[in-house]
Amino acid sequence: MKRSSRVEWFYQAKWGLFIHFLAESPGGNGSNWGDVSIESWNRKVDACDVEKLAAQLNELKVGYCFLTLGQNSGYICTPNATYDRLAGRDSKTSRCSRRDLVTDLYQALKKYDIPLMVYAPSHAPLPDAEVAIALKCVPPWACMWSLPSVQKALEPFRDSDPRIRTFQRHWEAILREWSLRWGDNVHGWWFDGCYHADKLYNFSDEPNFSSFAAAVRAGNPDSLIAWNPGVVYPPEVISSEEDYTSGETNEPDQTQCLGRWVGQAQFHVLSYLGETWGDPNIRFSATELAQVTRNITDHGGVVTWDAPFNHADGSITQEAFTVLSEFSRKMQGPRRSVRAQVPLVWGKTISNVQGSGDTERAEVEVSNPHDVPIRGQVEFRLAPANVFQPIPALDFALAPGEKGRHVFSVHPSSYASVTAVCEGVEQHLRFPGPCGIRAPRLEQRYPVYAPGGTLLAEIGFCLSDDRQLVIRGTVYDVHAQPLPIPWQGSGLEIFMMPKDNRDARLQAFITPATATRPAAVQRSFNDEFQTIPGSVIRTVAGSNGYDFDLALPLTLIATSGQTPSAVDLEMQLTVNTPQGYRRGTLFGSTNPFISTEYYVTVSR
Repeated sequence: MKRSSRVEWFYQAKWGLFIHFLAESPGGNGSNWGDVSIESWNRKVDACDVEKLAAQLNELKVGYCFLTLGQNSGYICTPNATYDRLAGRDSKTSRCSRRDLVTDLYQALKKYDIPLMVYAPSHAPLPDAEVAIALKCVPPWACMWSLPSVQKALEPFRDSDPRIRTFQRHWEAILREWSLRWGDNVHGWWFDGCYHADKLYNFSDEPNFSSFAAAVRAGNPDSLIAWNPGVVYPPEVISSEEDYTSGETNEPDQTQCLGRWVGQAQFHVLSYLGETWGDPNIRFSATELAQVTRNITDHGGVVTWDAPFNHADGSITQEAFTVLSEFSRKMQGPRRSVRAQVPLVWGKTISNVQGSGDTERAEVEVSNPHDVPIRGQVEFRLAPANVFQPIPALDFALAPGEKGRHVFSVHPSSYASVTAVCEGVEQHLRFPGPCGIRAPRLEQRYPVYAPGGTLLAEIGFCLSDDRQLVIRGTVYDVHAQPLPIPWQGSGLEIFMMPKDNRDARLQAFITPATATRPAAVQRSFNDEFQTIPGSVIRTVAGSNGYDFDLALPLTLIATSGQTPSAVDLEMQLTVNTPQGYRRGTLFGSTNPFISTEYYVTVSR
């Protein structure tokens, strides 16, 4: 696989900053931009002091800077005649700013030789219904780009084409206009919301990833590109056109970089300095920030930090600037080689095997992400250990970019939670178990790990005779703190649906009891969280966290009056730690809300 030659400057930069210059709250779904209007948006864009921001970035010695063009509200910080024409808007109704903030910022940054990169969604702003309809960005399937209420409002305008090709061509034309205007003054792009690549872009005929990339590189063939599939551990490549991984992560201190390359792309992660995107409350000291960053850059990766800014003039906030100044001093100097050159280890189930042993076949892939040959041995630690046959250690000798495979058998009524150990470095695999778990038992506990291998919980489950999913376990959350939006705080998310019927999927949010609120089992309905009827939950706090018992009726996902006897299942844990919230999934999904790839079929 040919590695991207465009990214050498990006690799040498090591780290940079990201400015979420938006009308709405960063990461917002389009419902929280308050009283923004066309005039107030233009005032905000006009007030941005690019000279002051550029001087700050120069003083911090940043390697590059990202600027958002816009997100879900439809307010964009640069003009685009193609966008307005396709949306049916004129100079009075356009949500594109009159000022071209991108042009003004790159001219300011040029004085200091700081490359500018830009952020854009991979789709139209659905909450701006007029644009979504005009651009034909309403697919016939349920998308993950907006709130259910917004999707419901757009229901009558769904395009019959599942690939929404008309929209894709519109979006390519919009991006092409920007690329041709800015030329080589914009060095790269980061595209958000690429959650449906298999539905939209992974095709040999256009529109696809290749035509998308061609539009983006129309003005600069050396532009770097990354498409974001969501929060994925470790960072993934979803297209051969990508030069670097999007790398969105909430827990950068738990992100493990084992080499410079992920396929053909530069290893890169993007996270935030504050408690969340754009938040002014900095969560790291300068020393901690340097440690987290060095843990990635010293092993060949690149790190981008989202920095809070003053909305009055666009400059970095004083608190963030103070921390970043000390952090920048600590980051001076070359990369250090502090970890052995170990392989990337990956796992997946490849088939069911029916026979006298009734076993499952599984595959482990070992690859070399380094620029030099490596050799060594990988040993495997399996959990739960009492249901696995031992797996022999895997010897490897790999050239740069080379891969090796190892196939083994596992017990069919368990799943493989595998920790590979090479030269003292542990790698907890994103490894789904066998395709089906028959007659699981509550007393059989399965571990849930955060990225990096931290044990979050041990869980047992079964489908009961009275048609319920029963779950029992211990969550190692000593300081459990649920939040108003359940998935952001301590708790458990259950994803279940009849086998291969995603339309009947249930997403349940389980939050533990605290001193001020009882335990709850909820689901989202019309943008509100409501108690799930027929559910039962009990949590008991202990010295190591909390124990819980949960029962969910299978009638909640019944279709055509039939209660399923087998369900596709995944669980995601969120645990509050002194370093922030940590998340992990039972069967290895990186984003179970978006992808069902790693759901496991459970039957009675």
